[in-house]
Parts: sequence; C-alpha cells; structure tokens
Amino acid sequence: MAVYCYHPLFSLDCPPVPEYYAPDWCALLELAPKLRWVGLTHHVFRWFPKSNGIYLLRHPAQIAMMKIMTDTDSPKVGLITGGAGDIGLACAEKMAEQGLSIALMDRLPKEQAASLLDRLRAKTRVLYLRADVSDRQQVDRALDKLWQEFSGLDVAMCNAAVVIDRPFIDFTVDQWQEHLDINLTGYFNVSQAVARRWVDAGQRGKLIFTGSWVQDVPYKLITPYCVAKAGVWMLARCAALELAAHGITVNVVAPGIVDSGLSKQEMKEFPELRSEFERTIPLGNLQSPKDVADVVGFLISSASNYVTGASILCDGGCTVGCASASSDAP
Repeated sequence: MAVYCYHPLFSLDCPPVPEYYAPDWCALLELAPKLRWVGLTHHVFRWFPKSNGIYLLRHPAQIAMMKIMTDTDSPKVGLITGGAGDIGLACAEKMAEQGLSIALMDRLPKEQAASLLDRLRAKTRVLYLRADVSDRQQVDRALDKLWQEFSGLDVAMCNAAVVIDRPFIDFTVDQWQEHLDINLTGYFNVSQAVARRWVDAGQRGKLIFTGSWVQDVPYKLITPYCVAKAGVWMLARCAALELAAHGITVNVVAPGIVDSGLSKQEMKEFPELRSEFERTIPLGNLQSPKDVADVVGFLISSASNYVTGASILCDGGCTVGCASASSDAP
C-alpha cells in the first residue's frame, strides 16, 4: 500500500484529506518500524484535537513531500479473472492459503457461483465481480467496486479464457474473434486498468497471466487459442519491460494439458482421448488445477520479487515431448 503525504502548511484553510490515521502517538511509533521513508523532507504528522488522533496528511493544493510505503512482500488482496473456473478456483484457494483476501471476476451469474463462493468464504474474505473482461467499461466498473471494498489490490491474475476445438478450415470469423477478445484483449483490459491504478498511486504490484504450453508449440484443432496465448506471452514481456520502473512485475504461468475445462469435457465424451493426452506428456499424468496454483503461489510470494518478464512452463514436459516427437519423425 502506498501512502502519499502532502504538506499542509501552504493553505491551512483547506481541510486535509487523511491517508493514514493513528489514535495516538504510541500507535504511530508502533507502526514506524514497518514503514520505509523515501525522500523525507518534512514531517507532516499533525494532531487534530477534534478528531482525537494523528493523521498523515494529503493536501489537495500541494505536491507530495514524502512517500511512505508499507512492506509489500506480503500481499493482502488478490484478483483472479475467470475465477469461477477450475484453475481460477484452485488459484483463489492458493491465495487464501497465503493470507490474501480474494476478488473473483467472471461473467458467470453470481447465483451460479454461489457454491464456490461459500467454499472460499470459509477460508478468507471474498468479493464476486460479474464482468466480461472483453468489455473495458465492465472491467473498469468492477475494479471501482474492488477498490471501494478492499481499498486497493496487490496481485492481479488474468486467467479468463475460452477454447473450442475444430479444424482450422471450419472456424468462423466470430469464433476467431471471440478467442482474441477474451483470451488476449481481456488480458490487456484488466492488466492495463490495474497497472494504471498502481502507477497513479505509486504502488508496486504483481500481474500474473495464465498462458499455455501452446504459446510456443502449435497444436491441432485449437488455432485461435494458440494464437491468443502466443499474444499473451508477448503482452506480458512488453508490459514487464515498461512497468518494471514502477515496481510492477509481470509474469506468465504456462500450464500443459490440465484435467479441467475443455480437456475434461472431451475426455468424458471420448474416453480414448485420455491415453492420447497422456502420451503427449513425458511425465505421464494429466495436470491438475492445483499443479497450476502451486506455481502461482510462487509468483505471489516474495520469493518471486526479482522475477519479471518470465514464462514458467509447468506442462509436465509437453513442450519438449512435442519437440522430441517432431525430431523423431521420418
């Protein structure tokens, strides 16, 4: 959390806007070891008898005189788009396990997400935001609500995605566009909107994108999905390059064939697909949503503070397996 303090002495008639409140000086001293002082030129603590407390002041008429940042190694609030899906839910549970309050963004009606929200509320504070990530106005309104509820955000995971399978020549233009709108533009909408808020507040943060092993390796029957995930990987690298100066990291977690979503549905309809999928994976077994969440747990933690612009493949070896199969072909 970033707290800006503005010097109040130039226009004392204008009421200050408090950014931090302490009930007494002792409480302020208890807070002091947790604060980091950057460019401190004036003390702007003031005692207000009527409010019976001490405020760090922000004065609307003046420029910032100092900036106080609390320890951000322990994030407090996490956002996950596509939060009602299997991977989203597993990552939300991982965030809760690491002490974060959770905001889930999904286009699923709240009533249909009730059971998973109850499951999460047993572990942490949860806010549900119904929004379509491809619609920037819906994203902005949802983020306004998030900031009102939690007063900020520390980690944002862009995870919402759609995928359908069919031969390349059978995809319609509308199906192609839907993949790009949700799987790529949706990531841009959410990550840019969040990053703007962080930059405006002088706050560090972590952006995490759900990529895929097919961001690097073409795979049959899901051309629009492969193209969108390749775009996500480039989006992450470009954003990481520009946002690093603001203390914002951007990384990709790239799963393999996960036992959820389309893969799970297809295996129910065509049980023989399971063995085909498993032959693609050198480690042999399909990936669980928890396997993905475990990597996200690392990216949330302070252990990843020096990692940005990276894609972490957690695909059971799918990428090298496909490369090996290609090299062995006659």
